[in-house]
Amino acid sequence: SGKAARCVRHWASFSQMDTRYVWDDDGQVTVHNADGSQEVYVHDQRARLVQRVDPDGAEHFKSYDNKGRLTVE
Repeated sequence: SGKAARCVRHWASFSQMDTRYVWDDDGQVTVHNADGSQEVYVHDQRARLVQRVDPDGAEHFKSYDNKGRLTVE
């Protein structure tokens, strides 16, 4: 099955770079930024990105064909 790793926090010496990541069992990752904003990334069963929600609420969708090729962005 291979190895898996997750970054749960990314930070640097300046306060603007302190980001936390939260995963759920449905393939969604919520990114909590230092400024209080959030981004959401949704993945399908094959771990492909299918939706992104920006901090301002704008939604972006992706679709793939049977061979895994990106067809809609």
